[in-house]
Amino acid sequence: MGLFSGGGWRLLAVGAMTVAVVGSGATAAAAAGPARLVVDTAPLVLGHDGVRYTGDLRVTVRNVGGTAADHVSVRLGLPAGLKFETSNGAGVCLFGADDIGCTFFAPVEAGARVTYTLTFGAFAAPAVRARVTAEAAITVTPGDPGSPGAASDRYAGILRGTTGSIRNPRPYAPSTEARTRVTAGPAVVQQAADGYEVRIPVTVRAGADIPNDYAAVWTTTPPGGGFVHTEPSAVCAGSCMVPGQPTWFAAGETRTFTLIFSYTPPALPVAETVTVRVEMRWGANGQPEAAPAQNTATVPLVIAA
Repeated sequence: MGLFSGGGWRLLAVGAMTVAVVGSGATAAAAAGPARLVVDTAPLVLGHDGVRYTGDLRVTVRNVGGTAADHVSVRLGLPAGLKFETSNGAGVCLFGADDIGCTFFAPVEAGARVTYTLTFGAFAAPAVRARVTAEAAITVTPGDPGSPGAASDRYAGILRGTTGSIRNPRPYAPSTEARTRVTAGPAVVQQAADGYEVRIPVTVRAGADIPNDYAAVWTTTPPGGGFVHTEPSAVCAGSCMVPGQPTWFAAGETRTFTLIFSYTPPALPVAETVTVRVEMRWGANGQPEAAPAQNTATVPLVIAA
């Protein structure tokens, strides 16, 4: 089992949105009665920056009721192939594999309008022609989810083509199998005070647009191998996260890092191997590999007497 292997709602984002508030003078007069919301979403268009697609979804909420909403809950389905991102702003979000739940604590007065800007990425590689994901629902509620006065809309992600066009997009769905390729070595062994330090350069390439939260690297060392960590630094607990921000991989993305561990061999000379395996992780699960042999590398570890 890898890092962050809990099920259900698995990640917490604080400050995930930019919020713009417009006073009641810019909106229609509010009606009498409790808070009641109206929602409108602008198109979510994602452009490729050379590594991955990113784009913003602008969600505009109007309170057409007669009293203030002391906070607003936003619940979204997540279209397949998109990844919810974080940015500075006001709000707390929990998100899982298929949906997102956010709470915005600033009140929305009667007659006021608020725009929340949510940032997304996409796992896809760039393509000449524009593509569009399946639709998903978005629901905004004055107060906690399930309270009266809610409103809903639908949205989809449009992946801009490499020509810049978003016209006539074709349907897009992500891969169902990963195509992770790992290369590793050679091992560099240095004398240390209590034995040796072993450093192994590793390169990971994501060959498919498989949904993922991060890539995990498992390292099998010979007897006498110590705790494995990475450079640049990343979270390690049984496995290590492949370093890099954001943690998830887009199709075609490549990262290089170094695995490091102490080594006290039982005896010299040494003629052993170190096995490095990389897996794309999505929530609590590893994603299936189309070619499992490509996501594993074996590195000789040799020390003379």
